[in-house]
Amino acid sequence: MCTVLIAASMGSVASAQASPAGAATLAGRVLDDSIAAPLAGTRVAVLGASVVVSTDGGGNFNISLEHAARLTLTLTRLGYHPLVLSVDVRGDDTTRLSFYLSRLPATLDTILVTGERAESSPRLAGFERRSRGGVGTFIRRADIEKYHAVSTTSLFLRITGVRIVDSAGIKLLASARGVRVSSRANIADLAPCYLAVGVDGQLKEWGFSVNEIDPQDIFAIEIYNGPSSIPRELLSLSQNGYCGLVMIWTRA
Repeated sequence: MCTVLIAASMGSVASAQASPAGAATLAGRVLDDSIAAPLAGTRVAVLGASVVVSTDGGGNFNISLEHAARLTLTLTRLGYHPLVLSVDVRGDDTTRLSFYLSRLPATLDTILVTGERAESSPRLAGFERRSRGGVGTFIRRADIEKYHAVSTTSLFLRITGVRIVDSAGIKLLASARGVRVSSRANIADLAPCYLAVGVDGQLKEWGFSVNEIDPQDIFAIEIYNGPSSIPRELLSLSQNGYCGLVMIWTRA
């Protein structure tokens, strides 16, 4: 790192009015030591005196004194090493000096990058393949974060063909495309067409509520609204999937 101070010639400066006897002026200029560009806005302070000035657009500043003196100057500017040095200013004269400041090394604030590790376990290979096949509806982790879901059933409010049924206080998923006709004691009964529900590849018992799973624990969901849309590899899990199938995959 090199900080350079160059003393220029010192001679009398003509002015419209005569300067008081013994009066002295320091006319300074502050530049970048690597490209010699003027540094506007540099703060110049005189140690031990209440004198503080700033450089103009050309990097220039002036300090007027009543008499000759040795001044200790402190030069500071954002992005540069501060400079502290002493200069002699002669009376009845203008001392012209150029000051060179060295840049500070460029540094960046530490950036912490966080993200969710991509799932690549064998148990999700089938899900990833089916999600690219174009059959079914898929809810991914990014969607869950976007919806700010407070319950798992709320994730299905935006899914066409699925409705939420309250069965004795338990939220169940049913097909919105119709009802299922059953027979009890030879009496026709129209009942909601409930979707079969699986978790991590295992079919759950009838009446299982997806709200038993916290949305924050879910990696993805795949939804099939009818038996004809259920992929072949899931057919063995859908013996109760007359109305469709929901498969939930939890986070590792």
